[in-house]
Amino acid sequence: MSQERFDALLSQLCKALPRDAAADVRERGLLSVDGHDVLIDLWSDDACRILVDLGLPPGGADSRFFRRLLALNLDAESDAVPVLGLEAASGHIVAIVQQPLEVLEQQNDGLACLIMRQLPEWVPHWRALLAHQAADVPADADALVAGWIEMRP
Repeated sequence: MSQERFDALLSQLCKALPRDAAADVRERGLLSVDGHDVLIDLWSDDACRILVDLGLPPGGADSRFFRRLLALNLDAESDAVPVLGLEAASGHIVAIVQQPLEVLEQQNDGLACLIMRQLPEWVPHWRALLAHQAADVPADADALVAGWIEMRP
C-alpha cells in the first residue's frame, strides 16, 4: 500500500514538471532543482526520503568543519529538519530529508510543493550554513533549525 501512495505523490509531482524531468523522476527518482541533484525515494513503509546533493565541502573545510557538521545534526531534533552527511564516493555533502507520506498527502501537491517551491528556498539557506561552518563562524543552530522548520511544507 505504501508504494501505491508514494507512486501517487510522484505522479502529482510529475504533472508539475517538464516531460523530460518527469521521465527521470518516474524511472530513477532523479531530478535537478536549481542545479542540485535531488533523489526521491520511498523510505521504510511510510516516509518519502529526499536526498539533495549540496556539492563539495566549501574551501577551507577541515576536521573542525566536519565536527561542526555532525554537531548540527544533533541539533536537528525534528524529522522535518535535514540531516547533513558526506557521500563517500563523490565527497559531496548531501542533505537528507524524510517526510511521512501522510504529511505530504494531507497537503495539496505536498511533494511537488516541497520539491518545486521549498527546495529552491531551502538549499541556499543550508549552503550559507556550510560556508559559515567552513569559515569557522559559530552558527546559531537553533535559529537555523527554526528557519528550516518555517520553510518546510
